[in-house]
Amino acid sequence: MTWLDPSWVGLVVSFFLIPLGVLALSWLVQNQFHMRLNSGLDLFTFLVVLDLTYLSMPATGQKTIYPEVVPYYGHLFALLLITSFAFMVYAARVQERIQKHLRDKRNFYPRIRVNTCWFFALISIGLHGFITLGGQR
Repeated sequence: MTWLDPSWVGLVVSFFLIPLGVLALSWLVQNQFHMRLNSGLDLFTFLVVLDLTYLSMPATGQKTIYPEVVPYYGHLFALLLITSFAFMVYAARVQERIQKHLRDKRNFYPRIRVNTCWFFALISIGLHGFITLGGQR
């Protein structure tokens, strides 16, 4: 399977088009309300939708994921979905604190929580990328 193979392109589009659409919608909402500082909520939203996509279409997802995790496919993506959802809720709460900081003009900025959100967002994206695109068979 090469990058230009139509089945590969169709598979990538089917798995990433919906999550990227949700991500674009999230960015539009952020720009509408001038949320310049964010906690990575859009990235966790993308990961939740990606996990839901893999759980809803398991037959096609098993062709591209890392071969060592194929036996644990359902359990793995259920765990990733729960983890991504938990971090999405946490990031939403941090985003609320950021907005409160901007609205009330306080000196307190939730720096540690924002850094925690971004740290886990980057780790989660790397993990999802490794699992979902690491198994060209």
